[in-house]
Amino acid sequence: MYSMHVALSFVFAVASLTVDAEEAGTSAKAAIDTFIKRQAKAIGGEESDGRQTSKLFDFDGLREPDVAVLYWISKDNDATAYLAVFESTGKTWSMTHQIRLGGRGLRQITNASFLDRCVSIECLEFSGQEPLSSPSLPVTITATVQNGLLDIKRTEQKD
Repeated sequence: MYSMHVALSFVFAVASLTVDAEEAGTSAKAAIDTFIKRQAKAIGGEESDGRQTSKLFDFDGLREPDVAVLYWISKDNDATAYLAVFESTGKTWSMTHQIRLGGRGLRQITNASFLDRCVSIECLEFSGQEPLSSPSLPVTITATVQNGLLDIKRTEQKD
């Protein structure tokens, strides 16, 4: 098994980083939906219906509620997958971490599991030898928050 470890200190975001829960409604889901709609609009796409997966848990170990969300934004016949982490600060939910996980030429998400303080994402990547519509390299991406940074571990699944 091959493993590569990358620590990300930069957050890719094209929309407002903070969404007020009262502005969007009273639930975290309403605030997060508002954030995703803003991001989709900013990049000229739309959220892919029915593909959002989320879990409320203490993702970063700071004993405050967090929500990890796996969602897709569609644009030009391609759906790009993102993983975002939102933290609660009273009545406000803020997106603290985000990463692009999949899309044309990157990876195809096949399964996601929300585990204790991590998200495990099974996917197929492109090895460089197949067409862009047929990724074939099985990989697991594990996301955790370590020392305030989104920590991504990529492991190729070898036979």
